[in-house]
Formats: sequence, structure tokens, C-alpha cells
Amino acid sequence: MVELYDGCPIEVKRGEVKFNLPPQSGRILVPLRAALDNFLREVAGQATASRIYLEEVAFKRGEEKFAHSVRSQLESVERKASRLVKALRGDIGGRFSRQVCEMHLNLPEPAKLPAGDEKIEHRLLTSALELTKEGVEALMRFPRAPRPRCEVSPNRVEISSAGSWLCISPERALLFTVGDVPMELWVAPPPEEAEAHWLHPLQLKEVRVSVRESDRVQVKGKIMLFGRNTRVESKHVHAEFVADVRRDSRLIMLDLRIVNDGQPYECYAFLTPGLSWQTDPTKGTLPAWEAPSQREVTWVYLHRSKEGGGGILLTRLPTIGTSQGRFYIFGREKGKHLEKGEAFDLSITVAPIWMPLSRDEFLLERLENVRRYAKLASGLLTQSRLQWR
Repeated sequence: MVELYDGCPIEVKRGEVKFNLPPQSGRILVPLRAALDNFLREVAGQATASRIYLEEVAFKRGEEKFAHSVRSQLESVERKASRLVKALRGDIGGRFSRQVCEMHLNLPEPAKLPAGDEKIEHRLLTSALELTKEGVEALMRFPRAPRPRCEVSPNRVEISSAGSWLCISPERALLFTVGDVPMELWVAPPPEEAEAHWLHPLQLKEVRVSVRESDRVQVKGKIMLFGRNTRVESKHVHAEFVADVRRDSRLIMLDLRIVNDGQPYECYAFLTPGLSWQTDPTKGTLPAWEAPSQREVTWVYLHRSKEGGGGILLTRLPTIGTSQGRFYIFGREKGKHLEKGEAFDLSITVAPIWMPLSRDEFLLERLENVRRYAKLASGLLTQSRLQWR
């Protein structure tokens, strides 16, 4: 018998099992084959999840061979674990035991994961005070990049170029995602819809690809808004966007306008990526709680931690500000009087700085689980508990 929680073999004497069970705890005891089946299926499942995740990252980056060796290793572990699950029906002696014990030797090491954008991020963090806007734009140029891509489906637009990826897909407050950073849009409602409290993106309409060339893609569309409290579509305000990418640059030009369709009112709107650290050429690197409440900058890198950890680079934006320990992108005027047909501008030029895989918690947790369950299975067959750390 085996204690399924930690893979500890339990000795059975005369059909009885004796063990200490702490108060308010529970343990599941299963036969050896059932424990092996559980552990090996976990290995296969966690390896599959890791591989699919890396394939998605490679697709978004537009780099077919990104993390290719790691994905190949994971695919090999998937196949081996699945074969071993089927082999449990037969003899689980010498050959089977060797295959299980050798399986964890083929697992990818976190330290060997691809570096990704770490060199670009290091330059931004260490040379910020010396980098001009033109210098930052040069960092985002990739002359040998493949042609830009664009996919349009109901309520979703994906556009990518030179390792950049933008997905416009309204959901709750979310308007779009740049790389792996989600961006929310908040719009103050007109007096006629004051009970809405805030307006958020609801649905894309009238989306069309206005330019599709070998070195450039441009998409235009309309964004309907809804009330945060009322859940009702706004009849007085909508948004419009134009997304433009070029083949040799990771920078995405996103023109975003909040348009008044009703009576004149004082419009106020902002974007928020939920990031707490910034680096720019005037202040260097500092957290939101030490940054000015609102100011204009030539460029800014918003990131997850003092050491970076990925985020978004902006080379065009109205103003940058802070609130509640987070950075926000505000309009150049905190509030702007809009006549009917006039617009509030929130246009930006943005590029993702991808999170290093060595700090990607989603991926690291699954790779750790692959190792853990592979070693638990191996430990059962060698009749020794392997200490997992």
C-alpha cells in the first residue's frame, strides 16, 4: 500500500496497516499500481500543460522556434509517461522500474529556460538616464522579423509583429492585452448615465483590416461601452481604435479615442496595466508610491518589480500617473469638456517586454510538479522516499 499524499510506502502485515494519523488530518491509502498510475498521469498532464503554454508564448512572440528544445523535452516526457501508464497493466519489474527512474533525467532545468527579453530589459533598467526616445525605439527594431500578422474574429482582434502581440478583446474592464500585460479602460459616464459609476469596454463593432501589406498591418474598429453598476450599454459614449504595426518594429501604435455621442459633458478616462514599478529617463527606477502623481515623459517602462520581470514599454502616451500603488495612463487633461462628436484622446505607442521564463510562476509551478511526481514514482519503485525540495 502507498500513502498517496507523499508517496510513502506503507507496510502491510497479515492484511493490516498500522500508522499514526495526526488529529484533523486525512490520508488516502491505495495499492502500488494505483499510486503509480496517479503519479505518472500527473507527470504527463503537467508536462502537456507546460508544453502547450510554451507553444502559445512562441505563437504570440511570432518565434516558431522559441523554447523549442524545452518543448521537445516536455513532449518526450509526455510520451514516456503515457506509455508507462499503459504498461502498468503488465509486469512492473526491472525494465519498467528503470524507465520510470530514468524519466526525470530528461526534464528541462529552469536555469536553462530561454532568456527572452532579459538583455533588452537589462539595458532599459541600467541605462535609463542615458537613453533617448530614439534610442529606445532602436532597441525595438528587428530588421529580420517575419511579416506582421492579423486575425479578426467576433469581439476579438489579434495583431503581432517582431515579437510583439496585441489582443483587443473586451471583457469586464479589460480592453486589450499587450504581451502578457492586461490593460483596463475606465471612462467617466455623462450625467445622463451617472448611475453607471464607470463605463467599461463591452463589444467590438465595425472592425475592419484597413491595411494588410507585407510590411504593415492596420486594423480599425469601434468599442461599445457599458455601465459598471448598471450593466447597460451606453447610448451616449463609445470608443474608437486604430492599431498599426510595422514589420521591423515591436512597437504598436494604438490610437484610442473616447467619443461623446450625446450632450456636452466633462469627460475623464484612463488606462491601467496594474503594474507597480517604472523606469524612465528622468526618474530612473522607482515604485508607484514614490513617483509623482501625474507627469509627462518621453518614454517609460512599466514593470512588475524592482528587478524588472517584464511589462510594457511606452514611447508615446498622454501622461503617466499613480493611484493606490499602481501606475495609470491618463489623458493629457484630467478632465476635458466634450461637445457632441468630440473625443478624449488616450493614444499610446506600446511594446511588450516579455516576462523571463525563469520567473514565470505558471510555468515554473508546472515544471516543478512534473519533477515532483516523476520522483515520487521513482521513489516507490526503489522502495525509498526521495526527499522533494
